[in-house]
Amino acid sequence: MKKLTSLSLGLLFGGFLLSSANAEVEAKTATALTEPYLKIQQGLSADDLAAAQAAALAFVDIIPGKLPEASAASASEPMRTAAKQIQDATTLDNARPAFLKLSNQMITLSKALGVSSDHELFIANCPMAFNNQGGQWIQKGEAIANPYFGASMFRCGEIVEAITEVAADDHAAHH
Repeated sequence: MKKLTSLSLGLLFGGFLLSSANAEVEAKTATALTEPYLKIQQGLSADDLAAAQAAALAFVDIIPGKLPEASAASASEPMRTAAKQIQDATTLDNARPAFLKLSNQMITLSKALGVSSDHELFIANCPMAFNNQGGQWIQKGEAIANPYFGASMFRCGEIVEAITEVAADDHAAHH
């Protein structure tokens, strides 16, 4: 019985440590994906398809080696698909709906895992995007830079919330 209890405790604490380690890896993954994501957002808000495509290529290159298989695999394929659609887009109008899909995944990932950045990051929303269905994105700073309308409505939107680094620490602490 003593051996069984020791084994059970070892498995329990081992699982805790593994889970904490995975949370740290996942938080670093979200952080690694943030820079190319922000470059896509900046490219689209500046109506610069080539810049958005180059950043999408960098984003796709990070995904296979960075997302832990067990917990984030469900997010990795939609993110990869959306980034590839941006990469392959022939017009800004083709790239922007794919960016919405990518943004929705990145917002979920960032809220769940937290991100670390040299910049303050915010979730913004444009209620007029996509025929008034609206669309959210992550951006640096509080000054709106709308990726869904670019120059035609560059400042359309509002900040919804800040993304903090605390979420990564909280996520690791709860596992």
